[in-house]
Amino acid sequence: MKIKRHNNYDLLRIIACIAVIILHVSAIYIGAYTTKNELTYKIDLTHIFEATTLNVLTRFAVPIFVMLTGAFSLSNPKNKDYKEFYKKIFKRIGLPIIIFSILFSVYALAESLALIVIKNKDCSVLLKTLKDILTGSPYFHLWYLYMLIEVYLLIPIVIRFKESISEKHYIKVAIIFMILASISGFTSKRTLMYDIGYNFNYIGYLMLGDILKTKYEKNKSNSKFIVFIILSIVFETIVIILRYNNVLLKINENDEKYTLVGNFNPLISLATICIFIAFSNLNLNKDFTKLSSLTFYIYIFHAIILDLIAKTFKLTHIINENTNSNFEMFYLTIIVFALSYIASKIWLFIWSKINKEDRIHKKVALYSCNFLLIIQIFF
Repeated sequence: MKIKRHNNYDLLRIIACIAVIILHVSAIYIGAYTTKNELTYKIDLTHIFEATTLNVLTRFAVPIFVMLTGAFSLSNPKNKDYKEFYKKIFKRIGLPIIIFSILFSVYALAESLALIVIKNKDCSVLLKTLKDILTGSPYFHLWYLYMLIEVYLLIPIVIRFKESISEKHYIKVAIIFMILASISGFTSKRTLMYDIGYNFNYIGYLMLGDILKTKYEKNKSNSKFIVFIILSIVFETIVIILRYNNVLLKINENDEKYTLVGNFNPLISLATICIFIAFSNLNLNKDFTKLSSLTFYIYIFHAIILDLIAKTFKLTHIINENTNSNFEMFYLTIIVFALSYIASKIWLFIWSKINKEDRIHKKVALYSCNFLLIIQIFF
């Protein structure tokens, strides 16, 4: 039986994937201005405003991914079967996450060793890399994958909870979760990227994705698309002004007491919800299935490709004072997306060849279970 496609949500997934790349590209320029250690030239305030604007406008990306996960996972009653659902998720995203965590850890360690050997950096560089790996940050974008795994682990529980209460109470609980997540996001910071307590905050987004998809599935209106997109821009504009002021004060995002661009900032949350509602109301005939199905791997590959390009630019002085940063961020995004797309296609081709009959994922699953069993015995 042919699976019904939702072209509007496939397009939203692609846009969110591109937004992540823009977010990380623009972060290079903001980081260069606030820390003065990323690029080789002085960035003027016009460039910084452009980078800040793009950085804030794309902050909806990760929450949208979570909402899309909720929209399609929580609406399927079959997913409440723990065994079958976890088996499916391990095969689809669990195993790739394990493999790429190892690969990115090796890359990060090799990079640190190169700095020590070639540039005579002290061993603290290597120690920092080891700490990052142990705390769940072998590479800056992998936190999302660990969060995603933990969100998926909760899906059967959320479905069972959903079936045990009325729709009205389900909506109320989702709103309460969002409010609590905002409070947590403004008052707490995590040390471990796989901290399930902190990642539990994303349950609100997960539930709202399910609620909003159900609400607008049979009651779409293209006019609402425009209205809610404008609303999202209004909310994000307020954040742009506040964030730009902090950038001018040379306040690094990681040093902010209350992170203005965090995924649980109420304004970011409202903008994200508006964007989701907008696309929920969009009628499209164009099929985006093929590109949408690659977004998971494009996300995985984009970070290392962007890093290599940024290092090349720095080494060859391609970037200079006369460069138009707006155009530069545009073509960097296009290049990173295109190369990530190619890398994803190549990876999936190779993976299909070496993973025939699911032999690899079965072995990894077995080793993982044995490892967990050993931990339980000793601890």
